[in-house]
Amino acid sequence: MKKKNTNQCKQKNSCVCFSGGGFYDQQGNQKKIGKWLELDEWFKYERQLIYQGEYNMNGAKIGRWDIQYVLNYSMEYRQVGGGSYDQEGNEKKIGKWTELDKYFDSNQSYYNGEYNTNGTKAGRWNIIYRKLDLEYIQIGGGSFDQEGTKFGKWIEITKSYEVTQNGEYNKNGVKVGTWIEMSINDNKKLREIQYDN
Repeated sequence: MKKKNTNQCKQKNSCVCFSGGGFYDQQGNQKKIGKWLELDEWFKYERQLIYQGEYNMNGAKIGRWDIQYVLNYSMEYRQVGGGSYDQEGNEKKIGKWTELDKYFDSNQSYYNGEYNTNGTKAGRWNIIYRKLDLEYIQIGGGSFDQEGTKFGKWIEITKSYEVTQNGEYNKNGVKVGTWIEMSINDNKKLREIQYDN
């Protein structure tokens, strides 16, 4: 097996270094196998995320995968998310997961809930938010049916991370009725959006 090491060091007031990697298969197929410690593809000083878990002999993620993050230049990684993949090598998420927002960095939000046996989001999912050095708070969420379709009342966070949208999805996962935009910082109503169906 060929081992790959990853080293990353960024500086601001101090240096936070990461060392990780894992093994590739010996056939030269560039298949990751066994235990790995990986950098997030957008790894940078404000977004120091690493992923730790295992690949099977076919290069598929299996079992528990953890997501870790360095908070406020503390130089210590702590777990902020993760969950489990099926053992069959389908890379199907199962059970309870905490997933980070796609733009997780200085405005930190994540989602927690469950995947059903089909690897689909089901039941209640919560949106947790933290801005700069403030505490994490539940800021929204809603429910998915067994097919992974949103339904009922939801509070969603917008891409600006300054505004939530509160409203309802019908059984087909379509926004209906009046949705209200609220400012996260001062909890003031900004506007109403009407969806006609």
